Amino acid sequence: MRVKFLSFLTFLLIGQMAFATPSPMKIMEQVTSQTLDALQKNQASLHSNPKLVYGIIYRILLPHVDMQEMSKVVVGREAWMSASPNDKQRFVEQFKLLLVRTYSSALAAYKNEAVKFMPLRGYDGGNRVQVDSMILQQGGPSIPVSYRLVLKGGQWKLYDLIVDGVSLIENYRAQFADAIGQNGLESVINQLAQKNAGHTE
Repeated sequence: MRVKFLSFLTFLLIGQMAFATPSPMKIMEQVTSQTLDALQKNQASLHSNPKLVYGIIYRILLPHVDMQEMSKVVVGREAWMSASPNDKQRFVEQFKLLLVRTYSSALAAYKNEAVKFMPLRGYDGGNRVQVDSMILQQGGPSIPVSYRLVLKGGQWKLYDLIVDGVSLIENYRAQFADAIGQNGLESVINQLAQKNAGHTE
């Protein structure tokens, strides 16, 4: 009888954990909706006030991004495993600033585009999933955008973005590969720090 009770209790706990974790589709829909709402409300000031866009990114988007996972893939397994904790931390921070600088300009160019999410397919209950969507442009072709997420600590986190077939992390990995191989990760970190020097949060 006690075994049955413990089994039942375990079932309840697992059920509660699953219920407490929003689906990856729901997460991306919420984040996208909040981002578009913020862009629409501040559309008149997006170009003239970069800090406004940075604020939207830091407040709404970055809490749902796994910068550690993203950085590890971009650097490459061998270089990441051999890097010191300090270099890992520095790279994560500088890479985050690079992404903020790069994508803030894209958000500042917002022109009332809408996003349509596709039905979730091929998800087998594992800890990684891809959520597909389309950016609907007024007077222009739709752009396919896919989000790759990983489940960590009961939360779905974004670790890659695929725009029109081009992976963000694979693109940056290709850019950094030669420099890391020739001069090491610290050299790449220093170069990123120089490029980010003019960035204002």
